[in-house]
Amino acid sequence: MKLFDIAERLEQVMWREKRMFANLDWYSAVSYHRMGVPTAMFTPIFVISRTSGWSAHIIEQRIDGKIIRRAPFTPARRPEMGALKERQ
Repeated sequence: MKLFDIAERLEQVMWREKRMFANLDWYSAVSYHRMGVPTAMFTPIFVISRTSGWSAHIIEQRIDGKIIRRAPFTPARRPEMGALKERQ
């Protein structure tokens, strides 16, 4: 599990330094490695898994006649939490 420990540590550093969360794909590489998937196949697996979503976006854009653009990036902020008994 050394690779998982490295990935987990990098996730912590990225949050501390840049306020960025790791997405699912970050840990997918660790899972692929543990399952014995060759590293050269990581990108093709990623693309295959995303193709249906990309295709759905293209179909939606053509039906609606407009391009779907992602929202501007805003770093995630963790909300301040008071004591549990004080929350509603």
